[in-house]
Amino acid sequence: MSIHPQIKKVLEIAGEVDTSTKNLDPETFRFNHIQTRSKFDYHLEEIQSIEDITISLPVHKVRIRIYKNDMSTDRPLVMLFHGGGWVVGDLDSEDTTCRSIATRTGAVVISVEYRLSPETGFPGGLEDCYNVMLWAIENCEYLGINPNLIATAGTSAGGNLSGAICILSSKKKHPKISHQALMCPVIDNNFERKSYKLYGTGEYGLSIQKMKWFFKQYLGHNQNNKNPLVYLLQNEDLDNLPSATLVVAEYDCLKDEALEYSTKLSSNGINVSCKIYDGMNHGFNIHLGHVDAAESAIDHVSDRINESFYNNRNF
Repeated sequence: MSIHPQIKKVLEIAGEVDTSTKNLDPETFRFNHIQTRSKFDYHLEEIQSIEDITISLPVHKVRIRIYKNDMSTDRPLVMLFHGGGWVVGDLDSEDTTCRSIATRTGAVVISVEYRLSPETGFPGGLEDCYNVMLWAIENCEYLGINPNLIATAGTSAGGNLSGAICILSSKKKHPKISHQALMCPVIDNNFERKSYKLYGTGEYGLSIQKMKWFFKQYLGHNQNNKNPLVYLLQNEDLDNLPSATLVVAEYDCLKDEALEYSTKLSSNGINVSCKIYDGMNHGFNIHLGHVDAAESAIDHVSDRINESFYNNRNF
């Protein structure tokens, strides 16, 4: 189908601010990103408790936001990592997503303000996400969580981090993760895929130009080092990876790599649900209140997370 009218409206609103990477430094890009976000009146679901705290990790401090819509104990945990090409984003970036997942799953949702690139390139942000997850496990009584019921979730670069955390946890054999939700995720850097050629012009939001710039900020001069914690398709050790949900947009230049990753996981016996949302573009799922399909995507992701928690609780 053609691009959805609701997405056309989103692109029109976003297009009022220049978010191209040409001649821009990361700070200017971040400022423009915040300006774009401010133009959207997002739907904020009511939730019982939201708490912002700063925690100490091994070598520095990180801000996190804790969402609770069920104040009982022994709740599952969802670790949410925001998108933004590893360069932009903060605790407000996916506030709507965090609220929605918390209300639909009853889980405690923790959003992480991980260090950004290029100031802190790979693997700094990834390590922050992993270490915050370990902090949550160590503080399970304070948080009221069951440390054996954990899911990861994220959009775009956050989807990349969500998948990478699962690979890292599998390699370290700790912790056991029940599910990974990868929404419009970054999976690889092969810009020759058909979806890049069709939808990477910038007309639909994300472009080849932006993705090359994001990778440069994140990896510096090591972009050809095929580390599976960056390029998830390079991971050949698929043992013990959790079930997965992939949210894919029809008009996303990252579509083909997401579909390829879904096939790889599924062919190795991993329980995968991969849905293509017709007429949608990259990151459509964060536009709750503006795009109906965003609600559908979050409903589906939450159902899959709940299913994984049920299966693991009764294992």
